[in-house]
Amino acid sequence: MGTRIKTFDSTGLAPNGRLYAGDLNAMQDMPADLYNLLQSVGVGSLVLGESALQLVRYGVGEARISGMLRTDGILRGLGGLYAGAYTTTQRDAIAAGSRPYGLIILNTTTNQIEWNKGTDAAPNWQPIAPVLGAGVITNSLLADGSVDSRVLADGSVVAVDISGTLKPSVSAAAGTEALRALGTGAAQAAAGNDIRLTGVSNISTPGGNYTLAAIDAGGLVRMNVGGANTCTVPPNSAVPFPVQTIINVTQWAGGQTTIAAGAGVTLRVIPGLKLLGQFATCSLVKVATDEWLVSGNLTA
Repeated sequence: MGTRIKTFDSTGLAPNGRLYAGDLNAMQDMPADLYNLLQSVGVGSLVLGESALQLVRYGVGEARISGMLRTDGILRGLGGLYAGAYTTTQRDAIAAGSRPYGLIILNTTTNQIEWNKGTDAAPNWQPIAPVLGAGVITNSLLADGSVDSRVLADGSVVAVDISGTLKPSVSAAAGTEALRALGTGAAQAAAGNDIRLTGVSNISTPGGNYTLAAIDAGGLVRMNVGGANTCTVPPNSAVPFPVQTIINVTQWAGGQTTIAAGAGVTLRVIPGLKLLGQFATCSLVKVATDEWLVSGNLTA
């Protein structure tokens, strides 16, 4: 109980609705208790300045505030923080004024934690982490001691096992070039078409002028053209081959093949960029962002 200003005594029950001086004790005690920080006050709900904004008991061991809550300090969720669960449809129906930049939700349609990267007026929902199976790289050690590394679901797989075996494959769904680790022994024999690290990861056989594609990294391009033809090295902005990429190009038919530089690309070569003849081969090594070293059976 708070502190009384003064204590009054009464001598009995005052007649005709009057108050004895002692009744002032109780009147003082009521407002005094509102400022007693040592007491516990039990209420069903607490109205905070407006009827629509209340702090209420929600359930056993749980309270609920009927509107938005802002804290000027750190909010500590000692038992964890739970983001509101919405389907995509429900998320998109969140009313303006309640979806500020930085709002975090759980999208139960995509099973992802998302945040609003946009504004309240024009929300732009982005996943905080990628969905497992759409670009997440996982690694596991197989029973035979080989390492199985893969990018799940989208068909983009890059893996090398301890035996040094690569298997080229193309995703039926996405058309993504993939290298997948094979096992050893029977599993390897059953899979077939494996290429050792001493070989190449892919063989392309263009029938006309050709611009190198991502699938050609580490592979062999056979220019199978009857007349003069060109194999073009694209700029990094078009095909971002990693530096140290090696691509082999061979003149597979009678038409002479010329290696050409795409926009902004520098080719370092001596004596020239034309292949000597049928089955002549050269190697292209990426040494910088838009710089390649070309060497092999070449002529000016």
